[in-house]
This record gives sequence, C-alpha cells and structure tokens, in this order.
Amino acid sequence: NNGNGLLMILGGTNTQEGKLMIYDENTFGANADFKSNVVIGDSTCHHIAYVRNGNIGLIYIDGINVGSHTTNFILSANDLYSLGQEWDDLTTTPLTSQFYNGDMDDFRVWNTSRTATEIQNNMNVQLVGNEPNLLAYYTFNQGISGGNNSGVTTLIDNTANGLNGMLNSFALNGPTSNWVVNPCDSIVTDVSENIAFEKESITLYPNPNRGQFTIDMEDVKEALVEIYDIRGQKVFTESNVNSKGLINITDQPTGFYFVKITSGNNIKVKKIIKN
Repeated sequence: NNGNGLLMILGGTNTQEGKLMIYDENTFGANADFKSNVVIGDSTCHHIAYVRNGNIGLIYIDGINVGSHTTNFILSANDLYSLGQEWDDLTTTPLTSQFYNGDMDDFRVWNTSRTATEIQNNMNVQLVGNEPNLLAYYTFNQGISGGNNSGVTTLIDNTANGLNGMLNSFALNGPTSNWVVNPCDSIVTDVSENIAFEKESITLYPNPNRGQFTIDMEDVKEALVEIYDIRGQKVFTESNVNSKGLINITDQPTGFYFVKITSGNNIKVKKIIKN
C-alpha cells in the first residue's frame, strides 16, 4: 500500500527524547511497538542491532538485548529501503521526512537471525564482506572527510551482491551532510591490543556476568587492569591485580566493556559483557 513496513527512529514522531523507537506497519500513527529505556541520543557512539526471528523482533543496544516486540511485517524484493530518513507514502509530497540528525557507520544486513554472541563478537570489528549470510555491508569509507565530495553519491556495498545505495539531498561539502570521519574510531585506538602475552593464558569468568568477574592470568603475578565502556571512556582502574584477581564493576550500567590488562611491556585486551 506504499506505506512503511518497518521504521526505526531515534527520538519519536512528536518528541526528541533520544530513545530508540520501533514501529511496524500495524502501529504507525499510534504508540511505538518498542521504546528503549536507555537514552542513546547522548552525542556518544552506540551499536544497534535488530533481529527478526519468526514474528518476534529483538533489539540489542551495545550488544545487550534490551527488549522485543511482536511484528508481522513481510519483507519483499520490491520493497524500498532507506537510511537516515523516513520514506513516506509514495503519493505524498515530499516523499522523505524526519531526517536523522547524527552520524552513521558500518551498516550490515544479514539473511539469518543473528545470535547475541555473534552480535557481541562482531559489533566492533570491521568485516571483510565475504562472511556467510552477509547480504549487504556498507562501511561508508568513501570520499574525503569533510571535503568536496560532490561526485561521490554512491554508497558502496562491500559484498559481492552489489546492492549499492544512492545518496540523496546531501550537501557533500563541509563538516556536516557529508562523508565524515567515524567519531567512534577512538574506541579501538584507546585500547588497541598488543599481541604480546604469547605464552600466558588470560581468561575472564564468568562472562557474561552481573558486574563481578575473575581475571585468571597464568604465569603473571600482577598486572594493571583498566576497563573501558563502549564509548571508549575509562570506567575502572586497579593496579597490582594478582594472578586470580576479582574485579567489581557493579556500579556500572549493563553493557559491553573492554578489559585492558598491562604487565610490563605486555598488553592484552579482552571483551566482557555485564548484564
């Protein structure tokens, strides 16, 4: 009927409260099927995943399942897909509205229902593009950041499927409405992993946990432990952690964290989930 099938927006149809809201074809014009408790419109980086499993839609924010909804929309080969704005009924003018006020990077579409483990293990890793079941993959690594990109209007699909997108109504010159540097890159560089600790076995358990976990470091007497959240902010530091140190971050919100372990010139970074 030329209407929306699935709509994911940040804010709301009438308010900009900074929460993730999801509508399907049965709820447009009414209350959202789903609204996150957490505010993600906070000028920091977040990872969002939406998984369709049967008639259930599962929502993950920063690797954590934050809720679900029942949905009946059916995807068709004739459907239109848009990023960064709502595509309105084709009989109205203008066709587009509710533009996204923010940056977007590393957008992926899979043809299978991704598990929580798959989401957590790959959410901060750039893919190759040939991964099994990867239908479309957009890294947005094009143009000159903030420069004159008037001719760079195609968004390249990095899979062999060639499902390229087209940029519409972008200024393509200057620091906004353009190809820009991903502001989340510092998450990786702040806690980049050194391949030292070759002979030592370092494990974190339990993982996931509720805020308390043990770092088991074989053949390491003590180490400096630093923990970063998904935004790259350091939330925990403790020196002289012994070979089986107990770490407590119960004061931190649920989410995905990087644990950086330093002993001498050796550095290791591990992932952990608090739920």
